[in-house]
Amino acid sequence: MVIVNGAGSGIGEGAARRFAAEGASIVLAGRTREKLDRVARELDPARTLVHTFDASRFERRNN
Repeated sequence: MVIVNGAGSGIGEGAARRFAAEGASIVLAGRTREKLDRVARELDPARTLVHTFDASRFERRNN
C-alpha cells in the first residue's frame, strides 16, 4: 500500500497514477476532497482510498 499526500494535483497526482499503473493499492491524501475524488474516479476503486489530510496541521505526539 502506498500513501500519496498531495494526490489531487501535480506531482502527487502523477505519482499516484504511476503507482496505480504498477498495481499498488493507494491512499490518496490531500486537503481538497473534490480533487482527490476526481483522481480516484479514474483509478481502480477496489485498490483506492481517499483521505482528506492537511500536513501543515499535523501535530506530533510522543507515544
